[in-house]
Amino acid sequence: MKKTFKYFKTHPIYFLLFLCLLFLPPVIVAQPETQSTLIVRALGIDKTEEGYDISTVVLTPKSDQMFGENYKLIEGKGKSVSDAIAQIGVYSGKNIGLSHTGIVFVNDLACKTGLVEILDFLIREYSLGNNTSIMYVQDSTKDVINASLTLAKESEISLDEISVFNENKILFEKSTIESVHDSSNAPSRCSLLSVIKLSDENGLETKGSQSNESSGNEVSSGDQTESTQQSQEKNIENSGEALVLKEGKEKILLSKEEVLKYKWTKNSKGINYADVFILENFSDENLTNANVSVILENNKVEYNIDFNKAGNPIFEYKISPTVRIVEVNQKILDKDIYISPNKLSTNKLENAINSYVENNVREIITKLQFENLDLNKIYEKINAVDNKMFKKYLDQLSDKSKYLENIEFKYECQCEIL
Repeated sequence: MKKTFKYFKTHPIYFLLFLCLLFLPPVIVAQPETQSTLIVRALGIDKTEEGYDISTVVLTPKSDQMFGENYKLIEGKGKSVSDAIAQIGVYSGKNIGLSHTGIVFVNDLACKTGLVEILDFLIREYSLGNNTSIMYVQDSTKDVINASLTLAKESEISLDEISVFNENKILFEKSTIESVHDSSNAPSRCSLLSVIKLSDENGLETKGSQSNESSGNEVSSGDQTESTQQSQEKNIENSGEALVLKEGKEKILLSKEEVLKYKWTKNSKGINYADVFILENFSDENLTNANVSVILENNKVEYNIDFNKAGNPIFEYKISPTVRIVEVNQKILDKDIYISPNKLSTNKLENAINSYVENNVREIITKLQFENLDLNKIYEKINAVDNKMFKKYLDQLSDKSKYLENIEFKYECQCEIL
């Protein structure tokens, strides 16, 4: 033994060769993960009267000079989500890998009856990240996934990227497995889901001329259905709408305009052209009947919480947006206005923007209060400031779940024009 050690010490090249012979063969002969496991990138869950139809977007690497990725659709049906996914494994003869899943789609029936069963599986599935996004599809998630396959091939735009954009730039809050699950069990019990839909006119065009093999649009049987072909002829529309859930169940659908109003109640940073609004027919000492386009650069929201003499909470929104004028359209043009942007910043313009924001926030908060939907976690915020007074307020209510009814909301906006 000592002689062997001494020999390797004096001849290190042979020692390295020995290590290569010892460890390299298992690595060389080992099968790649994709040969034994289906790498699922997206998951569509359609709840039906019989159970669940599951559609999975599966990664199938292609060996060509482009080193590209190919995607296919594989389906499964079952009485539960786990049962349907297990069927996909049986059909393919492979394990199901969800660790790379970036997005989960759920259909309208799943949201109407409640996401409890679906969230239960998604939370328990240890290989699926809790930060995986969830999006609402009004019709069939399978049709949206079919269209997304061509979209990804043609434009390299994926729906999980769109979902992340919505969370960061549209809703300003997470729509993930964890956030929806936690919100459903929090005192306010409300959460938001981004909405994706198929459209004949608007959105991202998905029409393509690829064959079934090149586009990856294959179902488990290997045949394209009529529904598959129709979905590939539609556009994917990220409409800016949002679905409000309470206790995991669908309540109301907020329009794009209502979502934009709701955004004023959230903190945000960075320029986003989804945040452009227009003051129509505005006039002051510089402008006459002009349409002024304003973009939000930053938004700071603070809350002032108090109680009135009757013991009812008073919740005041103090909103401080930083905005910039990006476009001015009027019939009479004054070149001096465009030489110095600061000339546009007048008290009247600031007041107009403040009024615009306050009215928008008042409208959406009034609607949410009427619908008894606590999207802004009012319960948690008031309880954190004065637990004793808030408990006393709740105790005097005949129905504690309707705590929003008697809360007085106030609004104050002080904008800064850059």
